[in-house]
Amino acid sequence: MSQRTPQVHASNPSEESLQDSHLFDIVKTFNSLPRSPSLPSGLNYNIWHFSIRHIPLHPPGDILFFVNFVSQFIHIEGPIQYPTTPPTGAYLPQDIQTKAKCIAPLLLQGFNNKLDVSDPWAPAFAPWAWMTNDRELAKLVGDELKAMGVDEALCKVEVATKEQNEQAQENYCGFVGALTKSVNKGAPKP
Repeated sequence: MSQRTPQVHASNPSEESLQDSHLFDIVKTFNSLPRSPSLPSGLNYNIWHFSIRHIPLHPPGDILFFVNFVSQFIHIEGPIQYPTTPPTGAYLPQDIQTKAKCIAPLLLQGFNNKLDVSDPWAPAFAPWAWMTNDRELAKLVGDELKAMGVDEALCKVEVATKEQNEQAQENYCGFVGALTKSVNKGAPKP
């Protein structure tokens, strides 16, 4: 596995260079994670589907939704922090390039944080491969990962098949259904 040096160009300790420094750390950590064709348990393939999904609950927002089809393990990162319009703070409609730029660090962060697995003995790991539901997003995320300095093997984002996207949609619907039920369970009765 080749190690790429994360690309950061910082001169003064401005907000931008602090963000670059944080991104440098995220990429450096991610590039140091072990990769294997199977998950650490050895039981399932280490291939992940990710997609941008909208959470319809209050406050609404977009998340990055991960699923491993064989294990049925799901993980979310977010909400995705899109650029806002100063001074109102209103979110702008986002183009696919902006979305790719916003989610690329979240992909790495999810794996750096062990996909939020609470077992202290669970190892952090990088995916063997990943895919998404949109051809343009796959290319742009791959380009963004490359620009960030991610190991070359993971700068290739595959495009999922129709069946894989349907499975991801089914997993997402199950997740949102459980989330909605949980939120409604705690809501005061009228």
